[in-house]
Amino acid sequence: MRAQIAAAIVFTAASSASYVCAADVSPDSPTDEHSAEAASQGSIAEAAGRGAFLAGSQAASLEGSAMVAGFGGYDGARRTATFESRAELRVWGPVVVSGGALYSDSAGRVRPSVGVRIEALRERRHGVDGSIGLFYRPEGLTEPEGEIEMLAAFGAHLGRTYFLGNLVYGQDADGHERDGELRASAIRPLGTRFLVGLDGRLRGNLGAPPPIWGRVEPTFDAFAGPAASVGLGPVALAAEIGGAAVQLPRAGTAYGALVVLGAGTVF
Repeated sequence: MRAQIAAAIVFTAASSASYVCAADVSPDSPTDEHSAEAASQGSIAEAAGRGAFLAGSQAASLEGSAMVAGFGGYDGARRTATFESRAELRVWGPVVVSGGALYSDSAGRVRPSVGVRIEALRERRHGVDGSIGLFYRPEGLTEPEGEIEMLAAFGAHLGRTYFLGNLVYGQDADGHERDGELRASAIRPLGTRFLVGLDGRLRGNLGAPPPIWGRVEPTFDAFAGPAASVGLGPVALAAEIGGAAVQLPRAGTAYGALVVLGAGTVF
């Protein structure tokens, strides 16, 4: 049931994004229409090629002024639906603010997330994309009440393949529960519309207090698998299918398939 709800939300987000983008384009002639479509397709391909529509990694650069994306699926290791939406807006120069929503497995509901990034490096000028950010997320590996995350993201091309990496440190408000993340991905274009690659994340417990109210915190969780996306007009559709794992003390490690579908656009 949760997986169906998540899929419905993603479908709605994709439809809304397509409607908004279509409403913004009011061509005066067939030539203008073709030019606008080509520019939109180019922006989508550039954003997707730098990791904007990956479910597991944070892009190091925002292509354009704003982007929105939504992802939904099922995590077989945790036996739960997954959902996350995100939106980014460039407010001034290298400053990008973000907001979104994340399905919290522990709370059983969707909760908000917010953040800000500073894009200190751009590949076109410095040879590498690089940004640092501060975020609030409603749930971490060991922080079901929410966590503050500090992120560093870097990306660069090696030939036609774009490599993206994230280092993340998260903790709850009082600093008692902490976790670290390593995210990595590689993306390569196939033609002008399709991209394929790999996406993965490893998250580990860096320190948590003794079990509270009988709650047992995970030691680590991870997922990895192939990723693909296709640009369809002003919208990119994305999919990731791979494996997931989560380890609980005294309960061993659970494994399962991870399936995530998503959609997004840039402005």
